[in-house]
Amino acid sequence: MTPGLQRQSFGRLGTIGVALALACAYAGALPLLVAQTGEPAGYTVLDRTMVGDYPQDVAALRDMESKVIEVAEKAMPFVIKVGQGSGVIIDADGLILSQWHVTHKDPARGPGDRIRVVFRGGEERSAELLGADIFNDISLLRLIEPGPYPFISIAERADVQLGDPVIKFGYPVSGGRPSRAPVVRLGRVVCAGEDSIRKHGFFVADCFVNGGDSGGPLFDLDGRLVAIIRASAMPHIVRPNFGGVRPRHRSVFSYTTSARVREVLPKMLEGKVLPDRPPQRREEYSCLRSTTQVPPDCWTQGSYTCRAYGNATKKVGQSVVEIRDGDGKAVSLGFVVGDDGWLMTRSATLPLYPVCVLPDGRELVAEIVGVSSKLNIAMLKVQAIGLQAISWGEPVDLPVGTLVAIPGSAANTVAAGVVSVSNPDATFEHDAGLLPHEYGGPIVDLSGRVVGVSISPLVYGSIALSVEEVRASVPELKSGRLRPKIGIPKGLAP
Repeated sequence: MTPGLQRQSFGRLGTIGVALALACAYAGALPLLVAQTGEPAGYTVLDRTMVGDYPQDVAALRDMESKVIEVAEKAMPFVIKVGQGSGVIIDADGLILSQWHVTHKDPARGPGDRIRVVFRGGEERSAELLGADIFNDISLLRLIEPGPYPFISIAERADVQLGDPVIKFGYPVSGGRPSRAPVVRLGRVVCAGEDSIRKHGFFVADCFVNGGDSGGPLFDLDGRLVAIIRASAMPHIVRPNFGGVRPRHRSVFSYTTSARVREVLPKMLEGKVLPDRPPQRREEYSCLRSTTQVPPDCWTQGSYTCRAYGNATKKVGQSVVEIRDGDGKAVSLGFVVGDDGWLMTRSATLPLYPVCVLPDGRELVAEIVGVSSKLNIAMLKVQAIGLQAISWGEPVDLPVGTLVAIPGSAANTVAAGVVSVSNPDATFEHDAGLLPHEYGGPIVDLSGRVVGVSISPLVYGSIALSVEEVRASVPELKSGRLRPKIGIPKGLAP
């Protein structure tokens, strides 16, 4: 047995207790548990981080952030919308890699037929279908109009390892804005092994994925195209099945490695459609059941991973409040904007008489002073003084790939992610998986600066209002001119 490695068997519920014990034992370090996915569940507890190299503090997060931003900027021109899915241009002549079910599954369509593709910015082109591989769910097509086109070569081999950070690109369903750029999401390789990668050509990652992402590429932090999305059928084996799991953890997908793509590329170039292979698929299922897995607590938005953001969220977390309804149910987060009781939150879920749980634990009924339905924000007032208001600071640049975190009402980090899309309308989008009652709170960057407010859910994350827009709305919301006219009496509710 590897030195320093202890193997023990714990029940599924016991996993959390073991993880908490490790957190106390290894203060200042990010413990990693590696779970065997076979039944019954057995867990191998490492006395140090032996798999992957994931940031454990803000300084290390900054290093990762610079790489994510660089890869995002580099890869954007290569990722395109293909039909109802996604794809990536892999040579200067306009060769596109996508998925069989996106381009070839329709019985009325096959090699030689054409399909519409859309570039970043909204420019439409036609592409001819070439070959496909049904078993690996990959396909090939070529742009009709001659190049050269911006492209990224497929990496010769997939050097990803268990625990490695990865970056997902694609066009998930998001309200039908055809001219938008591809959406960026940060993830981690959460299930992989020598057999799964080398023999079967796949691994599992926890990037947030939704309809429209099919055909989208996966990059490592060196900017190499290391995989293409595959399926959600197999990863159900590794999905966490206990409570308290972040929303994005319910959507793990397998990815076909670049090495496997290269193996079948010549036949697809010839226009061949390679068949499915059920026996080999059953063998892959068996392989996955015996492959090591990173437990959910150490996934991209697991509780241990989020601890690395602690120094960035700690100060602002002292200004975060929880908004509850009359039954005591949490409906949103909010934050202090004035030390004499002024609070802001999301307006969409605001109850008639909101109860605000202040950072010091006091529960006070709030008066709704102003609501902006357009911005989905509201101004509240409670009878309190001496509160710690957030510091607005100066406007900050938020390139796609910027790491952000959401502090909770207990000054902890509830979620973290990256800026996925930068919109021209004073909003941006991020991939942090928030629970329904966690919208309405501030978003901070790695310097602890408030950069926005999460106002609405997306299929892969959240829409956020920029801090400049939020700050500019404060005087009008405080004035009382935007006070709701129906049902909310002036003055505090009884």
